[in-house]
Amino acid sequence: MNGKKLLLGLAAVAVVAGAFTVLTGCEKDKDGTDLDRYFKDNPYVSDPRSAPDSRKLVVEPAIKNVVSIGEKVLFTVTG
Repeated sequence: MNGKKLLLGLAAVAVVAGAFTVLTGCEKDKDGTDLDRYFKDNPYVSDPRSAPDSRKLVVEPAIKNVVSIGEKVLFTVTG
């Protein structure tokens, strides 16, 4: 019985090793070129962003202690 388990274990290792061998180099485009080259030729560019607004948000009340379960607190934000 132990011989069968060992054989099954070795077969599983062989299947996993074979899968890694087959899957090596999957990082290629359809035409076979490396993705590194694609990203070098087509770098990610984000949309320009404006500077943050110099105004600050004001939250009122700034601090509120909740003293009971289910208590509701209303905060007001301006800015």
